[in-house]
Amino acid sequence: MHEPFDTLSARDLAVLALAAQGLANKEIAPRLDPPASEHTVKGHLKRIFLKLGVPNRTAAVAVSLRHTNHT
Repeated sequence: MHEPFDTLSARDLAVLALAAQGLANKEIAPRLDPPASEHTVKGHLKRIFLKLGVPNRTAAVAVSLRHTNHT
Protein backbone atom coordinates (compact mmCIF):
# COMPACT_ATOMS: atom_id res chain seq x y z
CA MET A 1 0.00 0.00 0.00
CA HIS A 2 1.28 3.44 -0.96
CA GLU A 3 1.35 5.91 1.93
CA PRO A 4 0.90 9.63 1.22
CA PHE A 5 4.26 10.41 2.84
CA ASP A 6 5.95 8.18 0.24
CA THR A 7 4.73 10.50 -2.55
CA LEU A 8 6.87 13.39 -1.31
CA SER A 9 9.91 14.26 -3.42
CA ALA A 10 13.37 14.81 -1.95
CA ARG A 11 12.79 18.56 -2.29
CA ASP A 12 9.41 18.27 -0.52
CA LEU A 13 11.10 16.40 2.31
CA ALA A 14 13.80 19.06 2.60
CA VAL A 15 11.17 21.83 2.76
CA LEU A 16 9.12 19.89 5.29
CA ALA A 17 12.17 19.19 7.48
CA LEU A 18 13.00 22.89 7.61
CA ALA A 19 9.37 23.79 8.31
CA ALA A 20 9.43 21.27 11.16
CA GLN A 21 12.29 23.29 12.67
CA GLY A 22 9.90 26.23 12.89
CA LEU A 23 11.41 28.20 10.03
CA ALA A 24 9.34 30.63 7.97
CA ASN A 25 9.21 30.36 4.17
CA LYS A 26 11.71 33.22 3.79
CA GLU A 27 14.10 31.37 6.11
CA ILE A 28 13.64 28.04 4.34
CA ALA A 29 14.29 29.38 0.82
CA PRO A 30 18.03 30.18 1.16
CA ARG A 31 18.73 26.98 3.13
CA LEU A 32 17.63 24.69 0.29
CA ASP A 33 20.22 23.24 -2.06
CA PRO A 34 20.02 24.88 -4.50
CA PRO A 35 18.41 27.90 -2.84
CA ALA A 36 14.86 28.78 -3.87
CA SER A 37 12.58 31.77 -3.71
CA GLU A 38 10.05 32.28 -0.94
CA HIS A 39 7.34 31.86 -3.59
CA THR A 40 8.75 28.45 -4.59
CA VAL A 41 8.79 27.31 -0.96
CA LYS A 42 5.15 28.33 -0.64
CA GLY A 43 4.34 26.25 -3.74
CA HIS A 44 6.15 23.23 -2.32
CA LEU A 45 4.23 23.53 0.94
CA LYS A 46 0.89 23.71 -0.90
CA ARG A 47 1.76 20.53 -2.82
CA ILE A 48 2.92 18.85 0.38
CA PHE A 49 -0.43 19.67 2.01
CA LEU A 50 -2.27 18.18 -0.98
CA LYS A 51 -0.12 15.03 -1.06
CA LEU A 52 -0.53 14.46 2.67
CA GLY A 53 -4.21 15.44 2.72
CA VAL A 54 -3.70 18.07 5.40
CA PRO A 55 -4.92 21.67 5.64
CA ASN A 56 -1.80 23.44 6.90
CA ARG A 57 1.86 23.48 7.93
CA THR A 58 1.17 22.35 11.49
CA ALA A 59 -0.70 19.27 10.32
CA ALA A 60 2.00 18.47 7.75
CA VAL A 61 4.70 18.65 10.41
CA ALA A 62 2.61 16.42 12.69
CA VAL A 63 2.32 13.80 9.92
CA SER A 64 6.06 14.08 9.34
CA LEU A 65 6.83 13.54 13.01
CA ARG A 66 4.50 10.52 13.21
CA HIS A 67 6.09 9.04 10.09
CA THR A 68 9.62 9.62 11.42
CA ASN A 69 8.76 7.97 14.73
CA HIS A 70 7.37 4.88 12.95
CA THR A 71 10.25 4.23 10.57
